[in-house]
Amino acid sequence: MQQASEWLATRFGTVPALGYTALAIETLRIGATETDGMQAAIALTGGGAAVILVASVDWHRLTMLRSIGSGELAVLQAAIEPNLILVATSVRLTPGQKVKVHARHTGNGVVVGNLAGRGGNTASIALDGGWASVYTAPGESCRIEVIANGDPVLALAVEGSTHSTASLLPVGPLALGDTLAWGGGRGSHLYQVTALALERQHWDASNVLSATAQATLLGTLDDSGDLSVSPVLPHPHASLRSAGDMTAPLSERFTRIGVIAGTKIEFGVDPQQLGSHHAAILGMSGMGKTTVARRLLAVLEASATVIALDGTGEYRTRFGLTTWDPASATSPARGAWVHEPPGEPPQQAMLFIKTVMTAAHEEYLTGTAAPRSVLFEEAHSFLPEWNFTAYKGASDHVATSCRFILQARKFGINFIFVSQRTAVISKSALSQCESYVILRTLDGTSLDYIEGVVGRDMRQAVPSLRRFQALCVGPAFSVSGAVIVDLDA
Repeated sequence: MQQASEWLATRFGTVPALGYTALAIETLRIGATETDGMQAAIALTGGGAAVILVASVDWHRLTMLRSIGSGELAVLQAAIEPNLILVATSVRLTPGQKVKVHARHTGNGVVVGNLAGRGGNTASIALDGGWASVYTAPGESCRIEVIANGDPVLALAVEGSTHSTASLLPVGPLALGDTLAWGGGRGSHLYQVTALALERQHWDASNVLSATAQATLLGTLDDSGDLSVSPVLPHPHASLRSAGDMTAPLSERFTRIGVIAGTKIEFGVDPQQLGSHHAAILGMSGMGKTTVARRLLAVLEASATVIALDGTGEYRTRFGLTTWDPASATSPARGAWVHEPPGEPPQQAMLFIKTVMTAAHEEYLTGTAAPRSVLFEEAHSFLPEWNFTAYKGASDHVATSCRFILQARKFGINFIFVSQRTAVISKSALSQCESYVILRTLDGTSLDYIEGVVGRDMRQAVPSLRRFQALCVGPAFSVSGAVIVDLDA
């Protein structure tokens, strides 16, 4: 009964139906005035059939089908942004689907979502171009054609995006650390997801609770496969797809230590850059700090003397490093060594640094300074912050060590600090670092320090990093900006 009422309303409740009714009345009048009953009956029957035929057919839809072919018909309800349209359709389209919208002209777009509109199901579609390139005015009919091939769209850039970050409306599955690409092939702009949330959105008198995301611009993939960092503002509702299949090799000066998370793009460290400034490896216990530290030692030991100060015994027992001989400080051999000094760590660290600095200074005066790298495992034991010192005079030892560290680069010495918490390690030492490998961290003090290094957006991702996944930033790495990396275990 409801369907019959709707049919009657749509066929006979419109302005054209008044004309059809007038035609029927005129047919009856002609039939009634005829003297020949048979002729009147024929006229009445023919006229009624003509009225029924004209009234029951949706001539507008037939015209649309004839002009643009068969498919799912829809009606434009509104254009609410330069390239975002709302169409009424009898089917629910899948968010993220690529579609062609056939109206007076044809345009490509992406399905944003489905809404419960006033006239039934309403689909929102983001067009590649402005809505005026497809439609003339609201109320026009169209056909929605789903494009089956091509990479699925995972998110659309929406309000709040800037030259360095993208506010995203997910239309596919997203996870923290996923890398998305805007554009195709070389020249693609890469973004990494740093935050996910639920927000309420309002469209055309409807509202829906939907997922939102924040992503940070990593850079633009150039012809050589490098990521060049330059500001770029995505256009409204720019389509972002997964970068999971994207690959790019490292240039020769880098040594691979992993891949950019969510891609197959290799990520590496430059031994020369790493050896020319100080670095830090930060993160909770069990996240892979020591493994990363040993990997960096392996990168450096081919061209420098590398010594790990270790109070745990792990570098000797697990990695098999040879114990360092203090007598070799004046004529160091290239390779990796371990020093396990007895006694109070802050005092022993100060004495060790002084010994190495003295030897390096003498070489510097003769113009033959050999490159040296010093790694502090559990650096907070050797260089504790003043309020975490364990004995009287420890602060003085740490202060002396930090003065040496401040001058060390001049004499060809760089330091790498490995620690679980930034609160317990000397800020005078940590603040001299330029490159950072940051693994999962939860405590607020460390996160506040990390925010000062990588910014608020990337800081949000740190508590959710997986084991052997790190946020890397600094001149030692193949990507100059902060980037989440899946490290080689």
